[in-house]
Amino acid sequence: MEKYLTKSKTLVLLDAGHGSETPGKRSPVWSDGKQLFEWAYNRVIVRYIKDYLKLMGVSYVDIVTENNDISLTERVERANSIYIKHKDDYELIYLISIHGNAAKNEKANGIEVFTSIGQTMADPIAEMLYKELKKIGWRMRKDVQDGDNDKEAKFKMLTDTIMPAVLSENGFYTNEEECHRMMKFEWNMEVARAHYRTIFEIEKIYVRKGSLK
Repeated sequence: MEKYLTKSKTLVLLDAGHGSETPGKRSPVWSDGKQLFEWAYNRVIVRYIKDYLKLMGVSYVDIVTENNDISLTERVERANSIYIKHKDDYELIYLISIHGNAAKNEKANGIEVFTSIGQTMADPIAEMLYKELKKIGWRMRKDVQDGDNDKEAKFKMLTDTIMPAVLSENGFYTNEEECHRMMKFEWNMEVARAHYRTIFEIEKIYVRKGSLK
């Protein structure tokens, strides 16, 4: 794990999902010979987010600095242990899990933001992240059933962590056109900036009024 702890009001835990040995988490090899590996994509995004946070002095813990696969159980345990250790040091501790997406339908595309099922403290964070990612200009996939923009799922990183947690799926690497854009520096920076802007806005809100409400 990598810690950057300051006197900021909030602490974000960053989770770059999956590792180099995780089965299947990669694009096809496209006609130009290029291929995207999700573990590497996720870590690039997290690295750029951390660079922004250091510039602005916002605290973070990168709970997965290894390239090899760290199990979901271990990642949850790491996040929860950090929360327990620092829960009295910050006004809000939350987690963002970064991913690329995949589907059997090669035309599937877009960006998604997930929370656990029901209304929780993660919902306003997810709403803020959704709006920042929407500014990039890609299709946004959302839940049309409950009126929220975030989608809901029983992902372990969302249900078994003891802090508010959101998960972002930043493009489909099974879609050839989208995958090639995901391999570009400019796209990676846009995704990182959307996450950073969300994190920094949360920090500003807590400095100003001490609550997301």
